[in-house]
Amino acid sequence: MKKSFYLLLALPLLLMSMTCVNDYDDVDTACILRNESMDTVTVVVSEEYPDTLYPMNPTHIYSDILPGDYQGIQVDYGNWNYRKDFVLQLFVYDNAVPRFGAYLRDKHVELARYRLTRDEVKAMKGVVIYPPQHNGKTE
Repeated sequence: MKKSFYLLLALPLLLMSMTCVNDYDDVDTACILRNESMDTVTVVVSEEYPDTLYPMNPTHIYSDILPGDYQGIQVDYGNWNYRKDFVLQLFVYDNAVPRFGAYLRDKHVELARYRLTRDEVKAMKGVVIYPPQHNGKTE
């Protein structure tokens, strides 16, 4: 009788554990940044689009992208304006630049700024090239 009781308690727990939501379902690679320059760079993904400011509180920072190397740029579609605005905004900096939001915004030390729609990323086959080669909107 006790075994049946424990089985009845364990069965709902087992079923609940099988239906857990994966926290990473909405995280996806938006594009690949390929560094074709001779410099090691850092890429900051801005989640503050549309804006007139530069990244103030960067959370997605990809450092140490070596010359000739590439980096997958991931975004969290569930918690980010990319889903709403359909714009991926990337800032490329020299790897030696401090990564503090106020410094990035106030000094305007970016090497390139990309504002890309999903269609533009798709047309580029998901590969953003630095330095810019007229493959997307830059400023």
